This record gives sequence, structure tokens and C-alpha cells, in this order.
Amino acid sequence: MMNENGTGSSGAVFVLGASRGIGFATGVQSARQGHSTVFGCRNPKAVEGVVTELTLAGHCALAVQVDAEEPASIHEAYRQTVGFAGSIRTLIYNAGTIEPLALFSDISEYDWERIIHANLLGAARAVRHALPLLSPDPRIILLSSGAARHAVEGWSAYCVSKAGLSMLTKALALELGKKAFIAALSPGMVDTDMQAEIRASGRGAISAVARDTLTPAPLVAETLVALADQAPRALHGCDVTLEEARRMLNMDQI
Repeated sequence: MMNENGTGSSGAVFVLGASRGIGFATGVQSARQGHSTVFGCRNPKAVEGVVTELTLAGHCALAVQVDAEEPASIHEAYRQTVGFAGSIRTLIYNAGTIEPLALFSDISEYDWERIIHANLLGAARAVRHALPLLSPDPRIILLSSGAARHAVEGWSAYCVSKAGLSMLTKALALELGKKAFIAALSPGMVDTDMQAEIRASGRGAISAVARDTLTPAPLVAETLVALADQAPRALHGCDVTLEEARRMLNMDQI
């Protein structure tokens, strides 16, 4: 259903961390499926081209600048989103980093804490400020990782941040109850720039995984959009793998 501005009246799908990889693919998939979609990224110029293409094709898309580590930036991005679509129906948090990959004894305190801020505290901040702006029956999807459950040498900050994100999902599910659906998705090894950084590091077995065996980002995006659309209560508060999510959503297996 469209409002007088030509955007969906049920609220926006806000993808935070949408300039590349999974976030970019999710924004494109969401808009093409008829959702008013906001591409939230530090450099919105990176997605201006695709937003223009989507708009010319009759889809509702908007690019906004946002830095999840800056509350004022989140407020402004959400203000633009509410002006665009009235409210936020779905928040998908994909922002984060894994670099630098280094042993705990070698990584600087600043860099270690920066990873925690980007992956965990940024997600908490994005959710906190979105809560008053959510549509009825809202959905929150956080991007987790297998590293939340399995430690990897040289990834201590990333593992800790994703484990925290997984527990944040569970805690918020208890607090939100039936007022909102929240879940985390662990997509596995996906063909993104982050995976290229891991390969370049040469650290651990994961860095040796061939690129042609990685999951394509659009397949993860398809799953994220379906997860947000269907919001199965059985997955409320869960951190699920890509395979588990697709099975629960009755999607083709990988």
C-alpha cells in the first residue's frame, strides 16, 4: 500500500551498513520486493547509483548517512526515514568490522575496543534509538556470526562482539515479548569484502577457504528479507544459521 508520497505506508526497512556486501544486497532485495527501503551507510554516495536505478524502476529507496557510533548521526538518519516512510517497520543491523586481525597480545587497546563498538555497541545503540519509531508489529534482525560460538585465533574482539550480539538478541526478546520480533542471523562464510580481508590475513584455516566455495551475498539477502517478512515466532530471540533460517522459512536449501 502506498501513501501520498509514493512510499510504503507500513514503514521502512532500514538497513544499517548497506554500502557493500550483505547490507547492499539486502537493500536491493528489499526494495525490489516492494518495501520502502533505506540504505544507511557512512558514505551514501556509494549507493546513490543503485538508489536512483531502483527509484526509476518504480521502487521506493532512499540513501542516508549514518554512523552507528554517533547517536546524533543515528537520530538524523531515523528522522529522515520517518519523513520518508512514516516509521521504521524493520531494522536490519549489518554494520561491523573484523580488522585488524591480530593476537590479543598484539592488537592495540584502541583497535580492540573499536571492533566492540562497531559490532556490538553500535547495534545496541541503533536498536535503542529505533524503538520509539517502530511501526506496529516491528522486526529487528541483527547480523551475527559463527564466531559468536566458536573462538578463532586472532579474532578475539570479533568473537566477543558477536557473542555479545547473540546474547543481546536473547535479552531483548525477553524484554520485548510480543511487542516486536527480534532474531540474529549467522550467515556463515559469505563472498564479501570482509572475507577478502580474512583471506589476505593468512591467519587460520578460514583464510584458506577458496572464494568459489563461499555463499553469495544475494542469497543471504534473500533470507534476511524473508526472515523479516515472515518473522516466525519460533525464531524470536534466536541466533540461527543461514541453513536453519531457510529451513524454517521453507526456502530452497543451499
